[in-house]
Amino acid sequence: MFITTKKQGGGPAPFTDIDNDGFLEYGGFDVNEVPQSPDSIYYNPSEFYEIKFGKIMFDSALTKRMDIKINGMHLSSFLDKSGNCCIILKKPK
Repeated sequence: MFITTKKQGGGPAPFTDIDNDGFLEYGGFDVNEVPQSPDSIYYNPSEFYEIKFGKIMFDSALTKRMDIKINGMHLSSFLDKSGNCCIILKKPK
């Protein structure tokens, strides 16, 4: 499930040129639980896609940029030891 409100967890409304590359993008962040410790967050991975030349393609550059913006880092492997989403991180400053 993606957040698809006017502000989609760090980005503008869906189907806009979020990264100003000339192509429309869509995506957002998974909805996650709040961790019990106030100094921690769950890593909240994003997925962004762009409409490019009539095809929907994964936008890895935008995904990485938005992950860093929201999580303070980008992780390509974000599952916990049990294979569940998502690992807990120290809250970025």
